[in-house]
Amino acid sequence: MVRVQGVVAGAYEMLRTLNITYEIKGKRMHSRAGLTEARLDCDLLINLREIAEFESDGYRLLTRQR
Repeated sequence: MVRVQGVVAGAYEMLRTLNITYEIKGKRMHSRAGLTEARLDCDLLINLREIAEFESDGYRLLTRQR
């Protein structure tokens, strides 16, 4: 289980976790993921550590608005 805290003071949720491996732009990443029923409007949400790891290897991740 992992505790996820949002922007509302005192609000949090305990999430079940699982280990996943995914690949983006040819780089394979291993991560612990929290399972949620929240509607986040995305397929995969990665953390800042994973973004920094991509960038340290010379990758550049871009976002786009829908």
